[in-house]
Amino acid sequence: MKDRDMTEPGAFETTKPSQGFHRILVASDLTAYSDRAFDRAAMLAEEYRGTIRFVHAVAPDSLPESYVQQEVLKAEGSLKQEVHDSGINQRLDVSITVGRGRAEEVIVEEAAAMKADLVVMGLSHDTSLTNIFRGTTIERVVRTAPCPVLVVKTRPWRRYKKIALALDLAEPSRRALDIALGAMPDGHFNIIHVNESISSNRDAETAGSSKEIKRHNEIRDLITGRAAAIGRDERKLGDKLNLIIESGKASKALQTHVLHLAPDLVVLGTHGRLGVPKFFLGSVAEILMETLPQDLLVVRG
Repeated sequence: MKDRDMTEPGAFETTKPSQGFHRILVASDLTAYSDRAFDRAAMLAEEYRGTIRFVHAVAPDSLPESYVQQEVLKAEGSLKQEVHDSGINQRLDVSITVGRGRAEEVIVEEAAAMKADLVVMGLSHDTSLTNIFRGTTIERVVRTAPCPVLVVKTRPWRRYKKIALALDLAEPSRRALDIALGAMPDGHFNIIHVNESISSNRDAETAGSSKEIKRHNEIRDLITGRAAAIGRDERKLGDKLNLIIESGKASKALQTHVLHLAPDLVVLGTHGRLGVPKFFLGSVAEILMETLPQDLLVVRG
């Protein structure tokens, strides 16, 4: 059962750009930690002239119906007040959904129902804690959402301009590249590829320069092809795109480069397979989500 309110999508007729996040779902747990996700989602919705929906879940458990209904009304009132105070409902299509059930199930169901381009979630933890994503709602949403998930860690103060993108040769990374290049035409990209088949300097020396050149050309051709597929000429990206090819352990190399580059956003693709309890996204994605201080856009294959 869902309770909806606010302006229904379509009330504001606008001409939307061809690419970007036009239908944004924001998951709110009604705590102070949700503020950053709220502000970032509003900024994105204005940038792409899109619609935005806020969702909150009330778990009925074995509680009396009267109590559950009271909690639904309370949550709805809180979201209404937050939207009203922000004033975004004067500029954008805004709607509210309060669903009943487990948070991840309500979020994923709503994302599918509205055909969301993006789910935005904020941390509900102290980011200094370790293993903060394991067993959380964020983890479960990333594993099952029908669209990319943006995990907001920082307070937004400008559009995403400096983007670091972890790129391998798997399909999730290719999709992440497509989405990032398409949604952020003004972004400056540092694309990082780590070749784990070469694990040391000695290995790199004995591997032969021809193999390294071949890998570099392969990655460059991949970027050019994906950029062309979404209507962008990679040659015109110019100094907006920097390719970094590293060897060694992926998680360590990516952490080192990202911390040095200090981007506004980190983009990564992952298989995010279900039924893998230890590595919900694969070890590299899991480590990056837990250790990097930046916002992360996670694209599942």
